[in-house]
Amino acid sequence: MSANQSRGDELLSRVLSRLDGDGVIANDLLSEFQEGYPLENLLQLLTSHEEAVAVSGMWIASELGAKARPLFTEIIERLSHPSSDVRFFALDCLVSCAGPDDKDAVNRGLDLIDDPDPTVVWKALMSVASLPHLYFTR
Repeated sequence: MSANQSRGDELLSRVLSRLDGDGVIANDLLSEFQEGYPLENLLQLLTSHEEAVAVSGMWIASELGAKARPLFTEIIERLSHPSSDVRFFALDCLVSCAGPDDKDAVNRGLDLIDDPDPTVVWKALMSVASLPHLYFTR
């Protein structure tokens, strides 16, 4: 096992155990993903039933930008997550990862304009403004 893999595994375990109250560990884990730690490991965070863990995972995905594209399907599923923070960061991912063939995903993001959380509504409006008009089917 490489040092990168070992360090990433350790950080992932700590985030999964909710030992990251201030976000420092998630930030370090982001660095590991940027340096080649396997992206599929991020799925453990994204699919967690623990809100804080899911938020950390979606934040990491949003910071990865277009590099998170292989996880696009899982990310888009999080647009309906109970946590407004997860939905907020999922919108970031939508903007950085969506392409012209992702009209359904874009429309799911557009649906968040009616979200009960005003910060998600703001992010949805900003996301819509950031996407080229050809992505819209409505």
